[in-house]
Amino acid sequence: MSPRAAGRRLAKLEGSLSPKASVLLWLGEAHAFPDLPAYTRSLLDRPEAEWPLAQIGERVEAAVRGARQGEARKAVEWAVHHQIRDAFFLFELILHINLETVEAVDREGLRLGLLTYEMRCLELEGEIPEYRDHPYAGLSLAERWQEWREAISAFMSGLYGAQETRLLLESRYLDGHACLFPELAEDWATLHERAEGLAGVIGLLSAIEGHPAAQGRKGRAKSSGIDLEALRRASRATAPAGAAYLVDTARCATVDLLGDAKAAVTIMERRLRATGP
Repeated sequence: MSPRAAGRRLAKLEGSLSPKASVLLWLGEAHAFPDLPAYTRSLLDRPEAEWPLAQIGERVEAAVRGARQGEARKAVEWAVHHQIRDAFFLFELILHINLETVEAVDREGLRLGLLTYEMRCLELEGEIPEYRDHPYAGLSLAERWQEWREAISAFMSGLYGAQETRLLLESRYLDGHACLFPELAEDWATLHERAEGLAGVIGLLSAIEGHPAAQGRKGRAKSSGIDLEALRRASRATAPAGAAYLVDTARCATVDLLGDAKAAVTIMERRLRATGP
């Protein structure tokens, strides 16, 4: 096949794609930019016909009409609507995952800073006799070290839960393609690395004989490190619930985008019943 013919064939394939293929093609184009704001700014000077939803919808519609030539018009229009809806859902899902991750990086970064500060304060207290030998707010230094250990465990569970939720959605809906923009993916990986490093400190301190972090709560066994692998495994069990929330959020945004207010209300009512008492 000549280069010109191959180019025409590629253009034809890109012009008429399934919902998932069309969205993945867009995702690859979007990931040429470092982050979502940079990509969004690149769209401002483009005509609306070149905006992502317009291009995705055009490709999907072309694919449906090409595959259903000769069928009844009503059936074709129904198929076009549902395939475009499916494509817009995937677009909204990717968008919401990125936005949720941006918020998580900012929020959890602050929490990590606070946990780091608390650890340093506990270390300093251990070096000052009047603080080391007297309880603070009714808690000994060893007990406050255990509170810190429990706080870092809960923090790591939250990070792993968000990670497993995203991986589940990428596997289920995007054939395993990573959906985070490049710089956001780096920020998330850095946050994980720093958090796991801080969590590892409690294991090192627990191995030091006589250190308050090794003493455990009164009446309990000696404290040990945090089992990060156990936390990861536990987070996989909770990931489906987090994924269901993001899926419903993306579906609600999709039907609202398509002007189907009734469907949006139905989704929200189901979500409220699922999370209610």
